Amino acid sequence: MNILGIDYGRKKIGLAIGDSRTGLAEPLKTITNRPLVELADLIKEYKIDLLVLGLPEGKIIEEILDFGKKLEKKFSLPVKFSDETLSTLDARKILGKIKRSRQYQKKMEDATAAAVMLELYLERQGKNV
Repeated sequence: MNILGIDYGRKKIGLAIGDSRTGLAEPLKTITNRPLVELADLIKEYKIDLLVLGLPEGKIIEEILDFGKKLEKKFSLPVKFSDETLSTLDARKILGKIKRSRQYQKKMEDATAAAVMLELYLERQGKNV
């Protein structure tokens, strides 16, 4: 099963692709404009079966739950939620270990956080999503 992990933010949305057979996820990209159009293209391109939205702590939770309902309705795909607490911190640690520019690291931070969250989701599901 192909899964799209989504690290939702008001300004940026990090995306990662995961596979329930392997339990692995990889950062894909960060989008800032027209998220529904870009998500539609990615869902088609990667033959996505499931969307997993990260849920942080704080006031943005209701906004994310509403976004999840919107995605479920628009794409007729199941939407699951997964704790993303500290995923951005983990992403920064991961990106800090690679020998790439700070600009690249900043660009990939949200997508890497989505991958961290998605791998945790897959691990908790025991790869049987």
